[in-house]
Amino acid sequence: MRYPHVPLPAGLALFLVFVLLVSVPASAADVDDLVSQRPPGEGPTRIEVSFYLIDLMKVIDVNEMFEADMFFIASWHDPRLAGDRVRVVPVSEVWMPDVLVFNKRDADADLPNVVAIQPDGSVAYRQRMIGTFASPLDLRRFPLDSQTLHVQLVVYGAGTDEVIMVESPGLGVAANPDLSIGDWKVGPARMERDEFRAIPGGPPLSRLTVTMDVERLVGYYIVQMLVPLLLIMAMAWMPFWINPEVIPTRVGTSVTTVLTLIAYRFMLGALVPKLSYLTLMDYLLLGATLVVAASLVTVATGSTLVKTRPQTVRRIDRIGRVAYPLVFISLIAVIYLFG
Repeated sequence: MRYPHVPLPAGLALFLVFVLLVSVPASAADVDDLVSQRPPGEGPTRIEVSFYLIDLMKVIDVNEMFEADMFFIASWHDPRLAGDRVRVVPVSEVWMPDVLVFNKRDADADLPNVVAIQPDGSVAYRQRMIGTFASPLDLRRFPLDSQTLHVQLVVYGAGTDEVIMVESPGLGVAANPDLSIGDWKVGPARMERDEFRAIPGGPPLSRLTVTMDVERLVGYYIVQMLVPLLLIMAMAWMPFWINPEVIPTRVGTSVTTVLTLIAYRFMLGALVPKLSYLTLMDYLLLGATLVVAASLVTVATGSTLVKTRPQTVRRIDRIGRVAYPLVFISLIAVIYLFG
């Protein structure tokens, strides 16, 4: 049996077509595996994370948020990407865990979405985020409070049986010693690993929480809040030292003190957080108001008795000179210890 003769150019063309038909589906399958399938191996893929706090700009008390500039690296090993040189490729060309900053509110990614691939198949994703992050705050001891700020990194879309995050043994977590924030003292950062469920009953997700302890510096609040309050309280103490027969001066000083305290409370509206519970400062202002009101009532009562019972009024003044500061100091001590 004789086969038809095929010219050499036509034969080469047919051979190339055959090679393309066989190799293209295989190449497409390989690319699909690199993008959608996690690296081969037993157990979940291990993602090593390191975190660096570049700057902490502000703690927003009332909204329970803080503004920060942070940088993190997520690295893993994918032997399918091993080669002879370092490569930088878009994240869309390789498999990558969906690492989310779960508690971000208004934060932008500052670096391009690319990964660096080492010759041995090690992959590193680097990202910088600047913006606001939510963190629950307990302000009951404001302005003598300390808070704990959190940044939560969560692998979304893959359970702990597929992907887990761990602290990088080499870099770990660190913070810039020169931060912009001036009214808080920032302690060392640390990283904690646990599981997280996005919805009740959902699959457990791997989570790393970066924690920073901060302590409020009270110098500003002493100057802006405590010193003026002490001066107002001293004004309310003065009538006990004025001759009880000089009724207009005594009553006028007490009334002026009450009006000054009311104006002071309005001024503090921009400094004191508006919360559903009372803070130490709220208790102090409430106690100071009651003490000043009691002083006004005492002075007014003495003014009505000074004509008929002057000795009783003078005795009340002597008691008030000692009792008034003791009551106010005791109020501060009780609020500080038990507030």
